[in-house]
Amino acid sequence: MKFPYNLMVLFTLVIPAAAQVDIEWARWFGYAGDDIAYGVAPKSGGFALVVGMTTSNVYSDADAWIVCVDIGAGDYVWRMARGGNQFDCFRSITDCWGGGYLIAGVTCSTGAGEGDGYLLRTSGNEPSSLYEKVYGGSGWDEFRFVGRCMFTEGYIATGFTSSFGNGGVDAWLVKLSNGGYMQWQKAFGGDGTDIGISAYSINNDGYMMFGSTNSQGSGDYDAWVVRTDASGNLLWEKTYGGTGTDYCTNAIRTSDGSYLICGYTNSTGSGNADLWLLKIDDQGNVLWENTYGGIKDDRAFSVCEFTPYGYLAVGRTASFGLRSYDVYLVRVDPDGLMYWDCTYGGESTDAAYALHKEDYVESFIVGATHSWGHGGSDMLVIKTGTLLGITEPESSQEPLEILSVSPVPFQNTVTVDLSLSHPSVLEARIYDMAGRLQYEVFPGFLNAGNHSLQWSGSDDSGVPLPDGQYFLVVNTRGCSDSARLLLIR
Repeated sequence: MKFPYNLMVLFTLVIPAAAQVDIEWARWFGYAGDDIAYGVAPKSGGFALVVGMTTSNVYSDADAWIVCVDIGAGDYVWRMARGGNQFDCFRSITDCWGGGYLIAGVTCSTGAGEGDGYLLRTSGNEPSSLYEKVYGGSGWDEFRFVGRCMFTEGYIATGFTSSFGNGGVDAWLVKLSNGGYMQWQKAFGGDGTDIGISAYSINNDGYMMFGSTNSQGSGDYDAWVVRTDASGNLLWEKTYGGTGTDYCTNAIRTSDGSYLICGYTNSTGSGNADLWLLKIDDQGNVLWENTYGGIKDDRAFSVCEFTPYGYLAVGRTASFGLRSYDVYLVRVDPDGLMYWDCTYGGESTDAAYALHKEDYVESFIVGATHSWGHGGSDMLVIKTGTLLGITEPESSQEPLEILSVSPVPFQNTVTVDLSLSHPSVLEARIYDMAGRLQYEVFPGFLNAGNHSLQWSGSDDSGVPLPDGQYFLVVNTRGCSDSARLLLIR
């Protein structure tokens, strides 16, 4: 049974007594067809961008879809559908160097083949694009993930291709410039089906790609990690799993420099498929793995870290909840031991496909619901409050603080000391007095503690800048600080 859009009570929530869950709001968005969310990114100004697909447009098979949501109230601000008269879908979203967002997926409405990798750059402030690009050959080529390169400029995207490579479907790794131009592409795999799901830059010397393969390994599908050099050339690869299906659906880099893989397995565990978490170090060695779920089908599709409290995985479960599949949340400690699990759902199928952490204890969960809404499925968006039963750690230390600048003035090199109270991605940029960006000092991940940054007084091209005053602006997610620099040669 479908319910009207303005119904305020959206979900039946099944929570064990040990769990402390605060749901600020839950909403669905959609029309008469199927509307599904696959990615989410909070943006400045109190909004979030949710991306996915809609089949509610009667003039196309499916359109790629963006919904801008008010974080405070949960109401939509604007919606934008992109694509032609065939299948188009967004799968991933990341914030961009210089502002805005880059969204990745697949388009069958334009390009060279059956399906092409699709990128759209948007400011996120209005329903419009700054540019759209397609990539691929004569077969099917699809992006499943795009992310910023933390230690070099540009972006790294991954997915799968049947246009290039060794087999029917190979994992596809693509390096992109800041403007979205392809710098190189590589295909990995054998004669089976090999899919890339996530990828991350490692310092300045390469990339780690995560996915699944049935070209090699022990069973049907195995989780798969590929390590490359800075040009995308293979250095090593490893598979993980048993004699059944062990599928990687998502992977994240953790604050200790390791990686956490999530997905599902039927090689071990309790049921037809169990939610699966696997933590490895940067050499691919297993640190720990664990399964979660009941006697039926339970899967994770996304995971995030809540430093230092452990991890939260989201997906779907048929073992617990009301009927069919329900949204499934599993909270574990840093060693993978489960604190609690809980479900959300109604009379039909509900699932979570992506998760984004906001602040220290809040998160956005997106997916699809068949239990409520207008059509076959509607986009599902959930905003949590104190989801983990924790509060932000009390500390007199500022999350980000510039401690000192020396020397003042400087002739050749200036050193800026700063402190971080939590592991974070840091951006540090130099601006002139007119507010023009002159130099990007540091883009990348830093652990908690004290750090030093240096600048030699040149612009991004290495050209010495004239004497005068400049500003260093450092940002982490949700926090910033600045310092005045005086250059006198």
